[in-house]
Amino acid sequence: MSTITPNIVKQTISRSHFRVSKKSNDWLGCWGHHMKSPSFRAIREHQKLNHFPGSFQIGRKDRLWRNLLKMQNRYGKKEFNFFPQSFILPQDIKLLRKAWEEGASRQKWIVKPPASARGIGIQVIHKWSQLPKRRPLLVQRYLHKPYLIGGSKFDLRIYVYVTCYDPLRVYLFKDGLVRFASCNHAARGDCMPLPQGSVLHACFMLCPISPGPTAIEIMEEHLAPSTLGKAARLMGDQEERYSSSMKSLSNKFMHLTNYSVNKKNTEYKSNSDETACQGHKWALKALWTYLTQKGINSEAIWEKIKDIVIKTIIASEPYVNSLVKMYVRRPYCCHELFGFDIMLDENLKPWILEVNISPSLHSNSPLDVSIKGQMIRDLLNLAGFVLPSVGDIASRPGTGSSSTTSLGSAVKEKPKSASELFTAEKMKRAYYLTQKVPDQDFYSSVLDILTPDDVRILVETEDEYSRRGQFERVFPTHISMRYLHFFEQPRYFNILATQWELKYYLNKHKGLEVLRNWCVKGYHTGTGTDLAQMWSLPKSFFLQKSNVQSNGFSKLELGRLGKLLPSRDEDPTRSLEPSPAQSLPLNKCTGGAGQKPAGCLSDATLVM
Repeated sequence: MSTITPNIVKQTISRSHFRVSKKSNDWLGCWGHHMKSPSFRAIREHQKLNHFPGSFQIGRKDRLWRNLLKMQNRYGKKEFNFFPQSFILPQDIKLLRKAWEEGASRQKWIVKPPASARGIGIQVIHKWSQLPKRRPLLVQRYLHKPYLIGGSKFDLRIYVYVTCYDPLRVYLFKDGLVRFASCNHAARGDCMPLPQGSVLHACFMLCPISPGPTAIEIMEEHLAPSTLGKAARLMGDQEERYSSSMKSLSNKFMHLTNYSVNKKNTEYKSNSDETACQGHKWALKALWTYLTQKGINSEAIWEKIKDIVIKTIIASEPYVNSLVKMYVRRPYCCHELFGFDIMLDENLKPWILEVNISPSLHSNSPLDVSIKGQMIRDLLNLAGFVLPSVGDIASRPGTGSSSTTSLGSAVKEKPKSASELFTAEKMKRAYYLTQKVPDQDFYSSVLDILTPDDVRILVETEDEYSRRGQFERVFPTHISMRYLHFFEQPRYFNILATQWELKYYLNKHKGLEVLRNWCVKGYHTGTGTDLAQMWSLPKSFFLQKSNVQSNGFSKLELGRLGKLLPSRDEDPTRSLEPSPAQSLPLNKCTGGAGQKPAGCLSDATLVM
């Protein structure tokens, strides 16, 4: 643990019978500061840090805008128009001036420091003279027509957890926080005076933030139709009058939703009930209930949120993956929790405001403890910490490769068949990466013959999924094919995992049985294979050697792979499921020195 490890994390760890350690090298997991990319080299193979190198590519507001703008230019505004138009100063000062002059006279902009948090340094402006000078800034179009509840602006804190970038695995926690601005603008006094003690006033004041079903029922029971209409217009006027005055722009309690800002307001009302729609902080599930009662399809909003989260993570993928391969010993060593701040506009379209790479986990109320405690418990289960062998602990931090573990070094010490197996695995990956535009018909055959590497990745994916708790995996899923063309470079394991989900999402049990059969036979270790079970190139493609060589294969490798091609009389298609007649050695899924090897399906996982 580090000096910034939140108490909710420490408490969850302690209750799980792990020991919180302050030693610099004797640890399994660390929840701490983000580090410069080269520092990730110091993380040993059995250790896991709560950050990826390069995640600031979406964690900084300026980098987030640059990356989303690049995606927008490449794939169009229709797909990536979910972040308000922004300008990075001082570089974009001329572009901002042009947009400012072309805009309406009463336009509003929000100014943000590119790397700040908790609302520090944020202000809403409407005059060029109000623009701060001589410091880096992100100037963003202000969403001046947000969806309002009871006249109050709010945003959503969505918890997004990424366990791996290759293959990409993204989860969303099903609950979160709804954070209201604590000033309902000049709402109740300006719209229409209400006599104290009147039935209309009593009904309106029943719900602190918004008129709930109970208030409506009471109104219908006690008010005359003309008065009831008056009340309805009043409630409607409250929402329409938001941000109507330029004079209100300096009121942070009206325009900012950050808890760290609004808690300083004497009018701030806390909420201890995660099921109640009251106070200035709700549970996300309470919001969905509220909207559903108003006849709004909350599921459709959730689907839109999942879509923009996936696209945002993909926007950072090429940077993170390149740094992971350069500085991280193995993918296991990193995972990250992101806090996405999302606002709904008047049409209920979700907009991303920013992404936090160290979202606040401070728990100042029973509501915070309930939501964040459950989320951290499920996250740490998903992380799947593995107890290292004695040899791993005894080895010095300086030993081992500074990059992702490579099979190439191990192949040198293995028999000839293992070397050929590695060549076949490498060739299979190259074959499915030759298709620059994702093609379902082409990709579907990736499951016809699984390599040991394939089995290991799929087992890891399924084992992780079984520990998800209240997290929902949003990538990969059976609909992830639609996102593959957004990747700057195609990734073989993304293709594999997507096709696996597409084939088995309606019958998970069958897919698990397939993987379990391979593991029992030791196939995932590479020791239970022979040339008869290896993947080989289709003959038609093998004749086009230039295509294969362009993917980095030598003539020697092509010649060796030629020996793996099926004979003219042999059926080149083989079943995914291992046949009972195959003579794979029975190899239990247990490792030496008390270590459970990655890639074995467990009947029970260690639950924290």
